[in-house]
This record gives sequence, C-alpha cells and structure tokens, in this order.
Amino acid sequence: FSKLEKWADDKAQAHRSANARFKVMYFWLTFVPISILSSIQAFLAAAAQDIPFLVRLKLADGEVPNIMGIVLAVAISVISGIAGYWKWDAIAKEHEFASKYWIAFKLESQRERGCDSFKNDPGRHLGHLCKKLSLNLRDQPMEGVVKGYAETSNFEKWAATVLQPSSKPLTNTAHL
Repeated sequence: FSKLEKWADDKAQAHRSANARFKVMYFWLTFVPISILSSIQAFLAAAAQDIPFLVRLKLADGEVPNIMGIVLAVAISVISGIAGYWKWDAIAKEHEFASKYWIAFKLESQRERGCDSFKNDPGRHLGHLCKKLSLNLRDQPMEGVVKGYAETSNFEKWAATVLQPSSKPLTNTAHL
C-alpha cells in the first residue's frame, strides 16, 4: 500500500504542476493581452473626445483612433476566442480537482490501513481502493502530460495480480 500511496503522491504532484502551468498560460496569453489592449482601446476612445493633450493623435477628424479602436477590438475578440477554444482556465481547474482527489485518495488509504478491518482483510480494502480508483481515473484530465486511461489499465492489471491468488503455491519464506 505504500507503493500505492507513493503513486498517489506522484500523481498529485503532476496534477499540481499541470494546474500551475495552465494557470500561467491563461494569465500571460489571455488575461494580460486583453487587459493591455482594452486599456489602449479606452485610451483611444478618450482621444476621440476633445481632451487637449490627446488632440494630437487625431488625423482627419479622428480616423486613426477609430481605426485603431476597431483593430484592437478585433484583436481582443481573437484572443478571447482562442482562450475560449483552448479553455486553459477550465483545464487548470480540472487539474486542481484531480490533485485534490489524489491527496484524498492517499489519505483514505492511510486511514483505512490503520483500521482493524484492514488488518483482518487487506484484500477487501485493496478491492475498495481499486474500484474507487478505476472509476475516478477515467475522469482525470488528459491535457497537460498527465494521462488517465493508460494508468487505469496498468492499475487494474496490478490490482488483479494482488487480488487473485497465484496458481503457484506460496512457499514458507520464514526459514530463509
């Protein structure tokens, strides 16, 4: 079970890293550009008014600020569309929830291991964890280099070997 808990730790760390990476991507590739472009657009809108120090920007009755305002609006729309398509903020949230799941899974394993029922029947405990893990691995996010489906089959194979008695009789190793 310590191997299982170590695996859960590794998975939690991987999801925390993916969460941080997608948060940074969303911030720098979406929020910052949109904020800067919106600020420039507001500045140009103010230039369209007759504010004395902004009058110099006007050429031919304010055509330049109007054209730049339109270009900025299109750029903001494109950036928003890219962010909406790739959903970096949603992917970051998925990885945050996945990380929390792995931490909870590890803590549950540790808590159950300390119970008397575990000492009496560890196979039941492993079966419970296997079922819970198999169901939840399929819901793990696939983006961000943290995969779920391949690990589901690997875990199911490992759990099957632990839960199924081998065809070879176990030899007593106490005398070795």
